[in-house]
Amino acid sequence: MGKVVKAVGAIAAGFATGGLGFAVGGIGSFLTTTFVGRLLTTVAFSALRAALTRKSGGSAGPQPGIRTAQTQTGGTNPASFILGTYATEGTLACPPMSHGTAGGVPNAYLTYVIELGDVPGQTLEGMIVDGETVSLGATPHADYGLPFEGRFAGHGWVRFYDGSQTVADPMLLAKYGTHPDRPWTAAMVGRGINYAIVTFRYNRTIYSSFPKVRFVLGGIPLYDPRLDDTVGGVGAHRYDDRSTWAQTDNAAVLIYNIKRGIDIGGGYIWGGGSEAADLPLANWWAQMNNADLAMALDAGGTEPQYRAAYEVFVDDEPASVIEEVLNACSGELAENGGIWKLRLGGPGLPVYFFTDDDVIVTESEEHTPYAIEQEPFNGVSVVYPDPAALWEPRDAPARYNAEYALADPSQRRVADLTLSAAPYPNQVQRIMRAYVEEERRVIRHVLTLPQDALVLEPLDVVSWTSDRHGYAAKAFEVDTMIDPLLTGTPRLTLKERDPDDAAWLPAYELPTPNLPTSVTDLPPQTVDGFAVTAVAIEDENDAPARPAIRIVWTGDQEDVRGVQFEIEAADGTSIVKASALDVAGGAHVVAEGILPNKDYRVRARFVVFRPTVWTAWEPVTTLDLRLRPEDLDAPAFQVNGMAIFGGVLQSDNFVSGVSGWQINRNGSMELQDLVAREWIQIGAVTDFNEIVLPGAAYRYNAVHAEFFFGPSGNGQVSHVNASFQVHRAGLYQFVQQTGDGPQTITRVVPSQAFLQIRYLNGGVWSGFGNVLISPVAAGGWIAQSTIFHVQGPFDSAHLRLYIGITTSDVPTSPENNVQAVTLGAQVTTR
Repeated sequence: MGKVVKAVGAIAAGFATGGLGFAVGGIGSFLTTTFVGRLLTTVAFSALRAALTRKSGGSAGPQPGIRTAQTQTGGTNPASFILGTYATEGTLACPPMSHGTAGGVPNAYLTYVIELGDVPGQTLEGMIVDGETVSLGATPHADYGLPFEGRFAGHGWVRFYDGSQTVADPMLLAKYGTHPDRPWTAAMVGRGINYAIVTFRYNRTIYSSFPKVRFVLGGIPLYDPRLDDTVGGVGAHRYDDRSTWAQTDNAAVLIYNIKRGIDIGGGYIWGGGSEAADLPLANWWAQMNNADLAMALDAGGTEPQYRAAYEVFVDDEPASVIEEVLNACSGELAENGGIWKLRLGGPGLPVYFFTDDDVIVTESEEHTPYAIEQEPFNGVSVVYPDPAALWEPRDAPARYNAEYALADPSQRRVADLTLSAAPYPNQVQRIMRAYVEEERRVIRHVLTLPQDALVLEPLDVVSWTSDRHGYAAKAFEVDTMIDPLLTGTPRLTLKERDPDDAAWLPAYELPTPNLPTSVTDLPPQTVDGFAVTAVAIEDENDAPARPAIRIVWTGDQEDVRGVQFEIEAADGTSIVKASALDVAGGAHVVAEGILPNKDYRVRARFVVFRPTVWTAWEPVTTLDLRLRPEDLDAPAFQVNGMAIFGGVLQSDNFVSGVSGWQINRNGSMELQDLVAREWIQIGAVTDFNEIVLPGAAYRYNAVHAEFFFGPSGNGQVSHVNASFQVHRAGLYQFVQQTGDGPQTITRVVPSQAFLQIRYLNGGVWSGFGNVLISPVAAGGWIAQSTIFHVQGPFDSAHLRLYIGITTSDVPTSPENNVQAVTLGAQVTTR
């Protein structure tokens, strides 16, 4: 039977914490011998057995873990709300919807609208997506709300409403206002409803299916009389003003509000509906403070002694929810004449002291020094929802007492409990130890005390000193009390208690393995067996024709859809991108854009719905396979700025007579704007090459100049056109100092110019022939010029000029009598 009881009385009124109240007729002696009297000696459960009894019944259900472990659907789910801080997956308000385009993907945004509670004031404390804790950013998206961070960044958002909203969500109106099946209208406000809108952006590497979400919520605000200065507390809480309340996980405050009743809207109250006078503040404040007592932790720091959290459905019996909270803190609740008292954890201080002399011996007395029905438990195992395990059910470290196990006939005997309202690992361990220790307290007494004991109530602690039983101020808790109205002497059922059972030291704490709340991504997949080699594309005669690169990999990749390649010149000047769909083939040849005898580097990656990474660059040098004459027979193709049409090779800017060049298969060609310098190339006309020695201000003793034309035996020179001009003086005047002073002296300085040319044919140079031999200048300054043309063909030509010197570079005159020399030539080859 549960510990939340209602006791009524007729001739005799009984009050109990054991879950039974009796209305019986007769006197006290009758009670000790009847069926009812015998029950009074056996229903004084230990705390552990009371928890086990509560576990087996109640509409709240004994299932481990959180109550909504899967997002619900449908329109018949009961309303709910959160007490404390608890997790839920909520109820879909409508089927998932999608909208928008991103990255070329239609319907790229998936939308969940999930109802999370039907009493205003809950808060969003955290989220779990696909089994991974998700951190939320601080800057909300204009449409979608707070962004997911970590590996979900850019692909998830949540907007939370706490039930105080007065208008429909603008994003739902904008995106789904014209939905063909379920248009979202302005009337869909969700007044009083806590709900979340979760938006996911499509990404197969992040979401392999419809995402699974779980929400961690702060509970509804509750009234704490300790914070109400109108009832003796300190603070602004007011019972009739919900806006002054605050969230809490204090177990006593939770039970207090359930007993008072919780307004769930629409004029409905869920809970006991007790008046404030039914819950005496002296008792309830003490237990609220007891719950807040700071408990030292082995890892350092403290935590409140007794907390609780739960998701309540309004079709739950309030008593069953209270029982879940009581189990979470080894608590008991008792009623005495309509007054409810609470105890959390171990017994309080004694309020009544007596000895053997105080026991009324005219009434019967029963003594049970050991467990009657079954052996005691010497161990406890507990399953509870662990936030560190993403609120999944988790086994607490089992609590055994080896000494007790050796003393018990059956040795190890373990009680299994589910504490769904205790998502606190250390608190669970404290409760487990208290349960095991308190299970040893098996002594029970049924006795009658004097009238001054009428003040006692269930859950009160009495101190008994007994020579008969060997007790020295031994603590007992009043489990049941029957007040025979005729005698006025209360008959009590007492159960043994020890305050040390609930005592806790940090050293008692057993290690709880830390569980990761985030998923460590597998390393991105690389391309197994990746290698590159230089190969040739063969023609129809199996002859190498074009350079190419062969890329290989391990083809046994069942879910890989393709392979991407990047081919880059070693100097980074160009890049070729390619791909292959035949993954199983394990090889692919790339020829397009590949040049001969060039250094490249290649990398690859798989195309698959999971993270991948490029391979390291692999170097390769292509084969030196260039354009062949037979390749010009192609009807038409274009490569690297050149076009070939039926054997005619031309530049891509060729316009006859205007620009570019064209070479025909018969050897003829047309060239525009082509200039060759130094050695003249085949099929070109040189610039007009000149040697110019300025005149007037400059004088030269002699001049020697030479030109070479043609590719030195690699072609035919067809024409040489040249011009020559020189100024020379046959007289030389200078001023010389004599005994009579400076005198101008004039001398005759004969000088001569030679212009010669020779030819190369068959690798043999001819001798020089004179093109021009000028007469000897014997007078003043004279100008001399000539223009000449030499007809080929010959391989190359060598033109040279001597003025004032012989062909052996020996000067014929030492004076500066040469100026203004110009020699120019232009050559045509074929």
